[in-house]
This record gives sequence, C-alpha cells and structure tokens, in this order.
Amino acid sequence: MEINRPDVVAEVTKKFLEYEQAINDNDIEILDAAFLESTYTVRFGMTEELWSHEEIKAFRRSRNTAGLQRNLERYEITTYGDNIAVANAIFSRENVNKIGRQSQTWIKFGDGWRVVSAHVSLVDKR
Repeated sequence: MEINRPDVVAEVTKKFLEYEQAINDNDIEILDAAFLESTYTVRFGMTEELWSHEEIKAFRRSRNTAGLQRNLERYEITTYGDNIAVANAIFSRENVNKIGRQSQTWIKFGDGWRVVSAHVSLVDKR
C-alpha cells in the first residue's frame, strides 16, 4: 500500500478545503454531501454526539450559526492507498481563547470521497 500518493493527496485536500469553506459559509448542502449517507457515519462535536448521517443533517439545521467562521491554522492529509485518507487540522476563531482540533476519516466510494467519521474539540490555548 502506498502512503501519500500525490494525486490522491491532491483529491482529498481539494475536498477537505471545500468542506472548510462550506463551514465558513454555512453551506449546508456541501456540508451534508461531504458525509457518507449512512447509519454508520459518526460525528462527535463540541457538545454533540451524532450517530448517523440523518442526525448530522438535523444538527446542522438546528444549531446556532453565529461565530462559525474559523481560520485554518494547520492541516495534514495522509492517504493510504487510493481509497482511504485521514485529515487532521487545527483551527482558531476570532475572540475565542481556545484552539480547535478536527479529525476526519475519508473513504472514496463510487460517487467520490466522503467523511465516515469526524471529531471536533476545543482546548485552551497554550
């Protein structure tokens, strides 16, 4: 298995950055499409535990969208073969004295790359 084939890293990086832009724009359609439509898809957030694509969609439609904009400070995309990738990122938000951390597992299906598992958390700035 080849790790970090440049063409695969480029594909996933494009999807990852589209997702990041959708967060800042609160583009729910792109955010929903990034996740696999499955009961097995999981997203753990700051305060929520979402155990399916349907729960993730419902959360996005009910949450407060004030202050969602964030600055991506660092990210790393690691690919394993041409169908599996892991994205890890650090982000910040203006006027928030915390650092955000995000991890995502991306799998390439017949219709493209989808997140199957994600986790977002905040920690105090050091």
